[in-house]
Amino acid sequence: MTNTEEIKSIHAFVISRTGITFKKSIVVPSSSFFTFDFTSNSDMLPESTLFVYYFQNSGEIIFDKVRLRFAKKLPNNVSFIYHIHIM
Repeated sequence: MTNTEEIKSIHAFVISRTGITFKKSIVVPSSSFFTFDFTSNSDMLPESTLFVYYFQNSGEIIFDKVRLRFAKKLPNNVSFIYHIHIM
């Protein structure tokens, strides 16, 4: 599928057992590929979900989600980099 509309911004958030533990809005650069990162915390254990969405010019929401599963105990904070490729 090819996207013919300009995407102005993408929104991401992580929902865990305690609620929203991360949120970020990203202005989309002119390229079709970019990344963002976040650091996990104990509230995200043992499992969380990363949601990423944007609005098309028509108002339709386009979204995806990724399940994040963590070890029961992390030795320290872990950083994630999420790659987004807009087609």
